[in-house]
Amino acid sequence: MSQVELFRNQSSSYTIDDHITGDDGRVYIVGERIAAGGNAVVHECNEKLSGDSYAVKFQVELRQRRRERFQREVELLRSFDDPHIIRFVATGITPGVRTERVRRSGRFVVQQRGNPEDCNRPAKSSGLNPPG
Repeated sequence: MSQVELFRNQSSSYTIDDHITGDDGRVYIVGERIAAGGNAVVHECNEKLSGDSYAVKFQVELRQRRRERFQREVELLRSFDDPHIIRFVATGITPGVRTERVRRSGRFVVQQRGNPEDCNRPAKSSGLNPPG
C-alpha cells in the first residue's frame, strides 16, 4: 500500500492509505484527485475486485458543524433512488495522518462517478419551471 495526500496547505497536509474499506465490506483503491472544495476533496477510485470506477469524497474539514453537514449529505444520498441522481455506493471512516503526525480518522463516501459531459447538456424540463 502507498499513501495518498488529500490536501496540503502552508501549515499542514493530510494523508491516508490508498486502500480504503467501505461499510459494504469492499476495498476501494484511491486514485487521482478530481476536485476540491472547502469541506472535502474528491478522488477517483476503483473497487479492488471488480475494477469498477467510482468517485470518493473525503471530508477534510473536521469542525463539528462540517461533520454534521457531511453526515446529512451521506444520509440524503443513501435515501435517493433516482436514475438522475448520482448513486450512493458506500461510506466509511479511514485513518489518516496530519503533518504534525497527529492521527485522525476522516469520513468518506463512495458514489457513482458522473459523466462531466452531462453537465454541459441542457436539462429536460420537469414542468416545474417554465422554459426561458
